[in-house]
Order: sequence, then structure tokens, then C-alpha cells
Amino acid sequence: MKLNLAIFAYHLGDYSPELYDPDLHTLNVADIRILNRQETFNPESAYLATYEQLKGLAKLPSKVICVGADPGLIPCLEEQGVKALNLSGEAELNTVFDQLQDIFLHYNRLEADLLEAVLEKQPLQLLLNISADFFANPAFITDANLCLMATCDNYAHPESDLAWKETIESGYSSSELLRVLKRKRLTNVLNTTRKAVFVGVDKRFPKVICTNYFAKEVRIATFTISEAYTPLSPLQVGLVDYVARLLTAEVNKQSNATSRYMAAIRSNIANLLHGQNIDAGILKTNFEHIGWTSKDTYRVLKIPLTPAALLDGTAGHDKKVYESIFEQCVSLDMNEVLILVIRCQKEEEKDRHSFASLRKYLKAENAACGVSKRFHDFELLGEEYKLANAALEMGRWKYPEESLYFYEDLMLEHLLNEGSRFFHLRSLCEDAVLRLAEYDLQNGSNLVETLKVYLLQERSLLAASQELHIHRNTLVYRLNKIEQLSSLDLSSPSTRLNTILSCVILEYLDSLIKRSPK
Repeated sequence: MKLNLAIFAYHLGDYSPELYDPDLHTLNVADIRILNRQETFNPESAYLATYEQLKGLAKLPSKVICVGADPGLIPCLEEQGVKALNLSGEAELNTVFDQLQDIFLHYNRLEADLLEAVLEKQPLQLLLNISADFFANPAFITDANLCLMATCDNYAHPESDLAWKETIESGYSSSELLRVLKRKRLTNVLNTTRKAVFVGVDKRFPKVICTNYFAKEVRIATFTISEAYTPLSPLQVGLVDYVARLLTAEVNKQSNATSRYMAAIRSNIANLLHGQNIDAGILKTNFEHIGWTSKDTYRVLKIPLTPAALLDGTAGHDKKVYESIFEQCVSLDMNEVLILVIRCQKEEEKDRHSFASLRKYLKAENAACGVSKRFHDFELLGEEYKLANAALEMGRWKYPEESLYFYEDLMLEHLLNEGSRFFHLRSLCEDAVLRLAEYDLQNGSNLVETLKVYLLQERSLLAASQELHIHRNTLVYRLNKIEQLSSLDLSSPSTRLNTILSCVILEYLDSLIKRSPK
């Protein structure tokens, strides 16, 4: 296989190498020859010579490895556009030549092994094992959604690599690493680069070299080498490009399979949203291909795309942002509405962080989102979408200043709204509570709310007084008044439940009056 001067520089560190070649990616050295002052030089060969040999030439080869170079040679190299690797004066020509041949032999053997495995259509994991041998470090591939497609098993990541531990446990790239990359504004570079890049984020994460695979201008996967055992260097980026390229066929094959499953999943979701029945076995199989099972917990999110985003053409960007906020999600674009099905994280703190980021972005874009309750059964997707929609509608009505609405926070309002279609809600209220409401209206008091808070705080005088921001004695006075007017038996669980519901109904009806047009 062809190498380049950068790879030789990487291996010959003992000679204090100085590289004069801006192109680290192109592998353009087919062999090493010892300079013999011939007039015609092979453009694919690198010529090994001493400084004394080179300075006597009127015209230099296109690529040279100079032993014992003098600074005076540099202007001559630059003038003739020569790519050069200069080694310290302590290097001996014959010794260096043997080392260069050993480097060639090492990589030629690995290349032969990898090409044979590719021709035999070996699985991606085995191909990654050989790929890892090129660098004596772990190799792995993630898809466009940052889901782990395959990893080598001959170079284990050290236990101290917490980012990799999270990746293995979740099946997705580390969320903390992604946050760091975003903060350092590296995500766009990493997502769009067509050549390998060397990345050293900070001390918490190992250095990596990664390169992307594309299909019709769309990134489909990323090949990564992670520093675990052997130091990585930007000098290796060309080698990473080459090794990754040999895996293209197998990566495309797996990516196409993943794309088919994702397309099937999106079709399943769309059908469920339209009320169609999907075979439970098919649902289970399709979701399992992306690592989702009924043992996990999920939510459905509904995000209407804003008119401004649709008008100025930034809706696509907004979609990408919403998708990137959640580590594990499937998105569906329907009638200018983005629907996200997300897998909840085992650590609730991670979910809270994601929703905090979502709320911040929604606020900035003047957008809104409804969130379903948690669920396990994929067959419930259609029903959970209805709840996400209900949360969005009720939230916009009750809390227009907010942007993110969870169904569990608005469930009672939703049930009351639905119930109002069939009967007068006031008729459901306890008569005693209605009497208290009438007393409040006539006297400007606040007994109904006091009773509701008292019961919701499980009849704790301290908690209720703190919630109402009143003195404990004031609360006792109000409770005595409530008892005089209502004669409610608050020792009964059913009475307490009916009383709370009655208070909530009256609060809901009052909010309707306040929000109705004057």
C-alpha cells in the first residue's frame, strides 16, 4: 500500500522529524529508494539521502527523506515545491532505510488482511478488529443518529473512559461529550468533514481521529479511532481516511439496512397516528433494530413549526436542533408539525437537562411543545400523541407565557374539558363546596382555595399555611369557618377526593370566565 511522509514522521519520532508537507491526507509514497543521483525521479517514490547528497543536485526529487539536514536546505525545498521529511544528524542512512522498509512491511500485511476480509464479506466487527490493528487503538463506527453500529473487540476501552462507558450502556454517543463538542463549536465540523480530523477536546475525553461516510451528500456514518493504548497524532489522518474507505461497502450495506428499518419505524408511527392498527410483533421487531424495547420508557412530543421558520426557510435547522437535544429519538415531519418519539434516559437528571435545553430553545424561537405522559407499549403511540396534543392545546390556553407543556401537569384540565362536552361540570361539584364558593363571592374570601390547598397538603397546617403564604392562626380560622358553612367530613377519603375535584372544577370554570371575550 501507499503511505506518506507524515506516517513515516509519526513512526520515526526518535529522530526529531521535521515534516515539510501540508497535505497529510494523500497517501502518495509507493516505495523508498536510496538516492543515486539519477536524472529522472519516480514521482511516487520517496528518496532517502544525506544533506550532502541533496545539496549537490540541481533538481530535487518531488519527495525526499533527508538525514542530517541543514536549515539552509529549507529555502531550496520550498523553491522547488519538494515534500520533505528531515531527520536529525544522528540518524544513519542504512539504519533509517531498514526502518522505513519495516514500516512498509507492517502496513502492507495489515492491508492484505483487511482486503481479504472485505472480499470475503466478513462482518463489520471483524473488519474493525483489523482496522484497529493499524493504530493499536480501539476502532468503532456510529451512524448518523450517533447510534453505535459496531466496535472492535480486540482493543478494549479503559475503564477510566467514562464517555465510552456511557456509549456502551446507552448505545449512543456520550451526551456529555456532545455537550462539550457543541460548546467548543466542533459539531458542525465533525458532521460535515469529508476528510479525517484529529480532535483533542479536553483531558476528560481521549483524543480521536474520525472521518465520515456520505451517501448522496448526506452523512450516514462516522469511523473513529480512539486513543487508548498508543498515542494518536494528526500525522495519521491520511491513514485513517484510507482504512475507513476500505470499509465503505460494508458500512453502506449496514446503513442501508438501518435506513430501511428507520423508514419502516416512521411508517409505523405515521400509521398509528392515523388510527391504523399495526401488528405488535412487527412493531417490536422494527424498534428492536434500533435498540428500543418495551422494557424502556418513552414519550411523544408535538412541536408545531413556527410560521416564521417556515417563511424564512429555517424550519429544517430547527428540526435538527430539536432532534439533537435528545440522545435517542425518532422524528417524523407531518403537516408542518415535528413529532418526536424519545426514549427516556435511565438517569432522570439527563432527561431534566434535555427538557431544560428544549424549553430554552422553544422560548428563543417563540415555539411551543406538548409532551405525552410516559409509556412502554409501542401500540399506544397513537393515543400518547393525542395526549401530547392535548397538553399543547391546554397549556397554550392556561399558560400562554410558557412554551413546554407536560400532560401530567394538565391532566385534570384536559379531563374537565373533555367532560364538559357531555354534562355541566358544576353539577358534579359537592353541594357543600358550592356553598363555600357562594360565600367567597359574597364576602370576598378565599375559602375554596384554602380548602383545596389544605387537602392537597394532606391536611398539614404547616405545609398549607406556607403554600397559602398566611399565618397558621389565619389558616385555623378559615378551616373553622369552612366547617361551620359546609359540615364536610374530611376524615372520609372519598369525601376528600370529591372535595378536591369539586374545588378544581370550580377553579377551571372560573378560569373559563376570566379568559372569555368581554
